[in-house]
Amino acid sequence: CCDRTRIVEVLLNLLSNAGRYTQQGGVTIRAYKKEKWLEIQVIDTGIGIPKQKQEHLFDPFYQVDGSIRRKYGGTGLGLSISKNIVELHNGRMWVESEEGQGTTFIFQLPIVEPAANPKSAMRWFNPDQSEYQPPAHPLGAEEKVAPRIVLVDPDGDLTRLLRRYMGQVEYVTTEDLAQGIQEVNQTPSRLLLINSEQITSDMERLRSMDPALSSTPAILCSIPTGRKARAQWDIFETLVKPISQKALVGSITKLGPSIKTVLVVDDDPDTRRMVKRMLNQKNNALTVLTASNGIHALQVMKRQAVDAILLDLVMPKMDGYQFLEAKKELPEYKDIPVILISAHMLQERPVVSDGLGVVIRGGLTIQQFIHCLSDLSATLGS
Repeated sequence: CCDRTRIVEVLLNLLSNAGRYTQQGGVTIRAYKKEKWLEIQVIDTGIGIPKQKQEHLFDPFYQVDGSIRRKYGGTGLGLSISKNIVELHNGRMWVESEEGQGTTFIFQLPIVEPAANPKSAMRWFNPDQSEYQPPAHPLGAEEKVAPRIVLVDPDGDLTRLLRRYMGQVEYVTTEDLAQGIQEVNQTPSRLLLINSEQITSDMERLRSMDPALSSTPAILCSIPTGRKARAQWDIFETLVKPISQKALVGSITKLGPSIKTVLVVDDDPDTRRMVKRMLNQKNNALTVLTASNGIHALQVMKRQAVDAILLDLVMPKMDGYQFLEAKKELPEYKDIPVILISAHMLQERPVVSDGLGVVIRGGLTIQQFIHCLSDLSATLGS
């Protein structure tokens, strides 16, 4: 009866020491049963240990001598810890060695014979357990089930956003409202979440539907997905950092052979240098300009015409969103293609929805209504 992990550590430590000090020959492990003891021997054919130094061998931080420490390494703690582990098992450890003749480390563990099962009710109790301990997995314990949310999210961007910020939830994604309602009807769900550009019309549609939706609440929001956001900001492509040279050059190539000058807008100078180097390695004829933020980029574009823009989103003074808004207002820059190079996805902009609607069949009680008002006002007013 022992701590299997700790006894394995003792054996591995003895084997490590034996192998470290053995240049010729080898290491042997022997195990015996001696009366009420299990005896294990680790025997090596190494350099051996002088008699006068064997008595200090199990002292913490003890080294046989400085030259051995420099040659073979070690802190001098392994044997001390191993001996303590064996003694905690009511065992013992010692060493037998002759200089130049090898070393044998021996440790013994007591063999505890299993007690005979009593015929009384005491046979159901563990004599080695002093107090009651509840079972780790009690019978009939209720398993915690993650709440289930059904999403109407054709692009899947809202699902990825929620999985990132709301863990411990089971998400079921559907293509349209009809599929979402079918999922809710088939399996009980905590919520039906609908990403819609027409919140008002979809709310009326839900109210007029068959009562099969039962009491599952439906929440409608208007969150721009990646595809819609790219269309809104006129983004050609999005590259998420870290960016490979293949992906970067491939995006520029997709824009066509007319691209001669590229502007890299990023507040990190290392990123600017890296992007410029990756592009010039593949195309020496390509002119690569750089800017540290949106304001600087507009200044560069006034001085020299550019054919494409590689844009970071998070920057000081004027970030990527503000630059895109300014670019849309300037006719001479409006049609320049933009490729995002950012660690942040476009749909992760702080303001993601300008509308929120709730529909629940049967209506809200006054208590539910007050709780909703209280929570919303606390959240939106902060």
